[in-house]
Amino acid sequence: MMSMEHIKAGDEVWLSPTWRGPGSVVSVDRVTKTQIVCGDARFRRRDGWKVGAKGWRTQHIEDITRERLEAIERHQAIEAIRSAVNNGLDGVSLDDLRLVKKTLEAAQGGE
Repeated sequence: MMSMEHIKAGDEVWLSPTWRGPGSVVSVDRVTKTQIVCGDARFRRRDGWKVGAKGWRTQHIEDITRERLEAIERHQAIEAIRSAVNNGLDGVSLDDLRLVKKTLEAAQGGE
Protein backbone atom coordinates (compact mmCIF):
# COMPACT_ATOMS: atom_id res chain seq x y z
CA MET A 1 0.00 0.00 0.00
CA MET A 2 1.34 3.39 -0.89
CA SER A 3 1.72 6.31 1.48
CA MET A 4 -1.09 8.83 1.53
CA GLU A 5 1.06 11.59 3.07
CA HIS A 6 0.49 13.83 0.02
CA ILE A 7 -3.30 13.95 0.54
CA LYS A 8 -4.80 17.19 1.83
CA ALA A 9 -8.26 18.44 2.83
CA GLY A 10 -10.48 18.94 -0.21
CA ASP A 11 -8.81 16.20 -2.27
CA GLU A 12 -10.85 13.32 -3.62
CA VAL A 13 -9.71 9.74 -3.07
CA TRP A 14 -10.90 6.29 -4.10
CA LEU A 15 -12.58 4.33 -1.30
CA SER A 16 -12.43 0.56 -1.64
CA PRO A 17 -15.72 -1.34 -1.47
CA THR A 18 -16.64 -3.31 1.63
CA TRP A 19 -17.84 -6.22 -0.44
CA ARG A 20 -18.58 -5.93 -4.17
CA GLY A 21 -18.54 -3.19 -6.71
CA PRO A 22 -15.93 -0.76 -7.92
CA GLY A 23 -15.66 1.36 -4.78
CA SER A 24 -16.45 5.05 -4.74
CA VAL A 25 -14.94 8.50 -4.78
CA VAL A 26 -15.02 10.41 -1.49
CA SER A 27 -13.82 13.84 -0.41
CA VAL A 28 -11.22 14.37 2.28
CA ASP A 29 -12.70 16.53 5.02
CA ARG A 30 -9.68 16.90 7.26
CA VAL A 31 -6.10 15.72 7.61
CA THR A 32 -4.23 15.35 10.89
CA LYS A 33 -0.62 14.40 11.50
CA THR A 34 -1.49 10.68 11.36
CA GLN A 35 -4.99 10.39 9.85
CA ILE A 36 -7.16 11.31 6.87
CA VAL A 37 -10.83 11.97 7.69
CA CYS A 38 -13.53 11.29 5.07
CA GLY A 39 -16.99 11.80 6.52
CA ASP A 40 -17.14 9.72 9.68
CA ALA A 41 -14.34 7.36 8.60
CA ARG A 42 -10.67 7.74 9.51
CA PHE A 43 -7.75 6.33 7.55
CA ARG A 44 -4.03 6.12 8.36
CA ARG A 45 -1.89 8.57 6.40
CA ARG A 46 1.02 6.15 6.27
CA ASP A 47 -0.85 3.52 4.23
CA GLY A 48 -4.50 4.52 3.66
CA TRP A 49 -6.05 1.68 5.71
CA LYS A 50 -9.11 2.38 7.88
CA VAL A 51 -8.26 3.08 11.51
CA GLY A 52 -9.38 0.39 13.94
CA ALA A 53 -10.81 -1.94 11.30
CA LYS A 54 -9.85 -5.60 11.11
CA GLY A 55 -10.59 -8.39 8.68
CA TRP A 56 -10.47 -8.94 4.96
CA ARG A 57 -13.32 -6.51 4.23
CA THR A 58 -11.45 -3.57 5.73
CA GLN A 59 -11.77 -0.44 3.61
CA HIS A 60 -8.85 1.68 2.50
CA ILE A 61 -8.29 4.76 0.36
CA GLU A 62 -5.99 5.26 -2.60
CA ASP A 63 -5.34 7.82 -5.29
CA ILE A 64 -7.99 8.01 -8.00
CA THR A 65 -7.05 6.48 -11.36
CA ARG A 66 -8.75 6.66 -14.74
CA GLU A 67 -9.36 2.90 -14.56
CA ARG A 68 -11.13 3.20 -11.22
CA LEU A 69 -13.30 6.08 -12.44
CA GLU A 70 -14.26 4.06 -15.52
CA ALA A 71 -15.10 1.02 -13.36
CA ILE A 72 -17.34 3.18 -11.16
CA GLU A 73 -19.06 4.69 -14.22
CA ARG A 74 -19.55 1.24 -15.77
CA HIS A 75 -21.03 -0.12 -12.54
CA GLN A 76 -23.40 2.86 -12.26
CA ALA A 77 -24.52 2.46 -15.89
CA ILE A 78 -25.22 -1.25 -15.42
CA GLU A 79 -27.17 -0.58 -12.22
CA ALA A 80 -29.20 2.17 -13.95
CA ILE A 81 -30.08 -0.20 -16.80
CA ARG A 82 -31.04 -2.97 -14.35
CA SER A 83 -33.22 -0.55 -12.42
CA ALA A 84 -34.94 0.67 -15.57
CA VAL A 85 -35.62 -2.89 -16.71
CA ASN A 86 -36.93 -3.93 -13.28
CA ASN A 87 -39.19 -0.86 -13.03
CA GLY A 88 -40.60 -1.26 -16.52
CA LEU A 89 -39.71 0.35 -19.82
CA ASP A 90 -43.20 1.50 -20.79
CA GLY A 91 -42.14 5.16 -20.85
CA VAL A 92 -39.20 4.57 -23.21
CA SER A 93 -39.83 5.37 -26.86
CA LEU A 94 -39.60 2.66 -29.49
CA ASP A 95 -36.69 4.49 -31.17
CA ASP A 96 -34.76 4.52 -27.89
CA LEU A 97 -35.51 0.83 -27.31
CA ARG A 98 -34.26 0.03 -30.81
CA LEU A 99 -31.06 1.96 -30.13
CA VAL A 100 -30.46 0.11 -26.83
CA LYS A 101 -31.19 -3.23 -28.50
CA LYS A 102 -28.81 -2.47 -31.39
CA THR A 103 -26.07 -1.34 -28.99
CA LEU A 104 -26.39 -4.45 -26.82
CA GLU A 105 -26.40 -6.75 -29.82
CA ALA A 106 -23.27 -5.08 -31.22
CA ALA A 107 -21.51 -5.36 -27.86
CA GLN A 108 -22.33 -9.07 -27.71
CA GLY A 109 -21.22 -9.73 -31.27
CA GLY A 110 -24.73 -10.14 -32.68
CA GLU A 111 -26.37 -8.51 -35.63
